[in-house]
Amino acid sequence: MDRMFRFGEATFWPDRHLLTVAGLPCRLGSRAIELLKLLVQSQGELLGRRHLLDAIWPDAAVDDNNLAVQIANVRKVLGADAIATVARQGYRFCLPVVQTHTTPPRSGTTVDVSPRPALPHALNRYIGFEAERAGLVQRLQRTRLLTLTGMGGSGKTRLAIEVAREAAASFSDGVCFADLAPLLTSRDLSRTVATALGLREDTAVDADQAMLRHLVDQHCLLVLDNCEHIVGSCAELAERLLNAAPRLHILATSRVSLGVPGEEIVIARTMRVPAPSLAPVGGEGLRELLGFEAIDLFVSHARQAAAEFELDADNAADVVEICRQLDGIPLALELAAARVRTMTVAQIAGKLDLRFRLLTRSSKLPTRHQTLLGTLLWSYEQLSPGEQDLLQSLSVFAGGCTLAAAAAVAGRSDEVEVGDMLHTLVDKSLLLVERQYPQPRYRLLETVRHFARDRAQEAGTAAGLARRHLDHFLRQAQAQNEALAGRAVQQAMATLHEEHANLDAAQLGCDATDHHGALGIELANAMRRFWIVSGQYARGRQFFAVALARTTPAPVSRGRALAVFGMAQLWHFSGHLGQAWALVQEATTAARALDDRKLLVVVLDLCRAVQLRQANLPGARASTEEALHLARELGDTYLRGITLLGLGEQQREEGAFEAALQTFELAHDEMQRHGNVANLGLPARNMAALHAVMGRMAHARAALAEAYRHGESAGVHHRAEQNLSVAARLSAACGHWALAARVQGALDSYCEEIGAQVAATAACLARWEDKPRQQLGEPVYALHYQNGRSLTLAAVTSEVRAWLAAPVPAAPAQPVARAAGGGLLTPREMELLDLVARGFNYTDAAGFLGLSLSTVRTHARNVYAKLEVHNKTEAVYEARQLGLLV
Repeated sequence: MDRMFRFGEATFWPDRHLLTVAGLPCRLGSRAIELLKLLVQSQGELLGRRHLLDAIWPDAAVDDNNLAVQIANVRKVLGADAIATVARQGYRFCLPVVQTHTTPPRSGTTVDVSPRPALPHALNRYIGFEAERAGLVQRLQRTRLLTLTGMGGSGKTRLAIEVAREAAASFSDGVCFADLAPLLTSRDLSRTVATALGLREDTAVDADQAMLRHLVDQHCLLVLDNCEHIVGSCAELAERLLNAAPRLHILATSRVSLGVPGEEIVIARTMRVPAPSLAPVGGEGLRELLGFEAIDLFVSHARQAAAEFELDADNAADVVEICRQLDGIPLALELAAARVRTMTVAQIAGKLDLRFRLLTRSSKLPTRHQTLLGTLLWSYEQLSPGEQDLLQSLSVFAGGCTLAAAAAVAGRSDEVEVGDMLHTLVDKSLLLVERQYPQPRYRLLETVRHFARDRAQEAGTAAGLARRHLDHFLRQAQAQNEALAGRAVQQAMATLHEEHANLDAAQLGCDATDHHGALGIELANAMRRFWIVSGQYARGRQFFAVALARTTPAPVSRGRALAVFGMAQLWHFSGHLGQAWALVQEATTAARALDDRKLLVVVLDLCRAVQLRQANLPGARASTEEALHLARELGDTYLRGITLLGLGEQQREEGAFEAALQTFELAHDEMQRHGNVANLGLPARNMAALHAVMGRMAHARAALAEAYRHGESAGVHHRAEQNLSVAARLSAACGHWALAARVQGALDSYCEEIGAQVAATAACLARWEDKPRQQLGEPVYALHYQNGRSLTLAAVTSEVRAWLAAPVPAAPAQPVARAAGGGLLTPREMELLDLVARGFNYTDAAGFLGLSLSTVRTHARNVYAKLEVHNKTEAVYEARQLGLLV
């Protein structure tokens, strides 16, 4: 009999490390079990954090974040109220506990408390390979890298999924599945695997590090499926992950081994088939035949194609012949069985024999491809000429396509006719239809796609298909780019997200066209707003870099000038001002040479933005005034809204806060008049920052809430890092220190993900940056900060919006930076005053701020005048009397 504790619906046997909830065993890691044991046995007493850390990690130096993670794991099972947190002290178990002695159950269903993305689920039962599955499950216990190799179509993927499903209970942190087949190159490998691990889809920057941080303490199984086309990159990634994460196991499928030290290789065999027999097959013989995997698989799929199909004495010999001719290859069997709908098995057997004899004699094909290609060629030859052409057309798509895209690339105007042919291809198991999208999407299996692409090459149609694919997605990107400047932002973003793989393929496909440079530039320019609005700055830079590498600055063209401007924007939003300034100067020169005033307006506005972040106020003022003058001359409401926003930022940096507020309101009105909904939140966010620095906290909260409402209405998180920056400073200004720390953690994590640094919007709020750390103390601040880093963008946005909507009055804010003479000190003047109070002389302050000594002295004279003092000592004293310095 063992000790047992009962609390609520849970039963806990601490000596067996067994926990059940509602009668079902739950899987918790060993650290979480030890934590639960200590808390339950404490009988409701407060246990200090240090005591728990020493007891659970006796031989390791870990911080409070490790403890917080295990607390969260237990709460996922028992509920949030099971464990109470006593601030800065420790934790207390809150559920009533009854102790007794009994025998724990021997087995039960496992509940995964930390679910990962589910393994793919097939619609039909898995057939065969029982012994192999059991052996592979056992090998995975001791092998950290196990690779299933074999020819295409041999069922490696399905076998890997079934093995992973059966082995899942052995991995306390679960199983993750990453399908690498859709990748055209290894460029997106790390991001694809990170997404499969449950990390954000758009971790274009530092995806490797994100995975390493996530997996370092995880005991999990990672399945890497279809590695053969990028085997070198997969090998490098697997080795990095295995070296960094000592409890990680990897199961890979590939036509070739990865070649990583310590790798164990298992060759996936084909299905067992019976020996040929000339004797008639009776009832007992039919049951024996169904014991062969290949026969069972063929019959199962034949019944799906024709519900009335049965294996009988008349067709058994032909079924055996089909399975033998196809060498028991699962994919080939499935394709052949699909023909039962329209042919007899005798007809199928006769045609397969003919096709394989012809294919086997070809010395140009690798042996491992001959049988599978023979099966595909047979299926292909059953199509009408129009269906064959359509199958070839579908081979150029990456990530599938819609009906409209299929018709456009196929060069057919009758979508009804194309729809009928797609239906035929789906029925013949050559095409998949995915219905989880607003419109059905059609996708070829990867093997079939390669086969169809080869047929297009043989027919001499591949180049034309690639060009039509490029033309279609160029037109689509251009249309969505215009939509992103108007009211249909949400729909445009959804479309571009769905087609991102095709758009990447179209950019790479430009190399195969006669006018590859100009077309690549056009496509990059059409995607510019998408990269910005979606926050994918790093991916956008890569997209532009590919296009710009095909062209030269001379002769000057509008397309290249606009592309250089787009690249400069992305560098600017990423916080890399040197690269941004060099590119924006090139774009300015080109726009002036072209006398393109519309282009010049947006380029000058970007000049202004970069100059402001470089603290070049005179240069920024000149750029602002010229851009605003041109926009007014052109009478363009879109450009007026953008330039008015820039003017407001200029006024803010110059300390003209009231004027800046009025300008931001004008910018909002112009953007609304034009319908530029994607940018409507920008003036509101700027006004929130200004209200805060002026001490108007209620107005600041309302303005930031409005910025978020505009983003929700448009369906985008445009410049989300700026919203979070203002939210972090504003919550600190209102005395909500813990919230400020969490938002700061989420902000830093998000910026790392998208490769961005926070720009100038929040610079005027810098005085509150360190307040949460000072008020909470380093340990508590670090706990809230780390919790924030684990939040998704959606989660932290929801928390901020709930805080903004709450009627609770804000705590007293820091005193406004108002001088004795009534003038407002600018953020730069406040920075200088703070440095002087800390003992900096003007020379040191100039070096610290990156300004010239004469500029610092000018700021100092302004401070003296506004404070009505005569020297540094008097300035510091007066500032403290006014509450400007603490």
